[in-house]
Amino acid sequence: MRHIILLALISLVTLFSALADAQSASNELTGYWYTEDDKSIVQISKAAGKFEGKIIWLEEPRYEKGDKNAGKLKFDRLNPTKK
Repeated sequence: MRHIILLALISLVTLFSALADAQSASNELTGYWYTEDDKSIVQISKAAGKFEGKIIWLEEPRYEKGDKNAGKLKFDRLNPTKK
C-alpha cells in the first residue's frame, strides 16, 4: 500500500512541475522584441489566453517619396483597423 501512495505522490509532483514549466515558458514570449532587420519593435502581450502583437516603434515611420501616401504615418494596408 505504501508503494502505491508513494508512486501516486511522485506522479502528482511530476505533473505539477511540468505544468508550472509550461506556464513559465509561455510567459517568456511576452515583452518587447526587435524584428529580424532591427527596423521595428513589436510588443507581445497575452490577453484572454491569446498572444497579441503591436508595433510600437518604426525606424522609418512615414511613407517615402513616390508612395501614394508619401509623408503620412505608416499603417497596415493589408489589415485595416476594425471599426
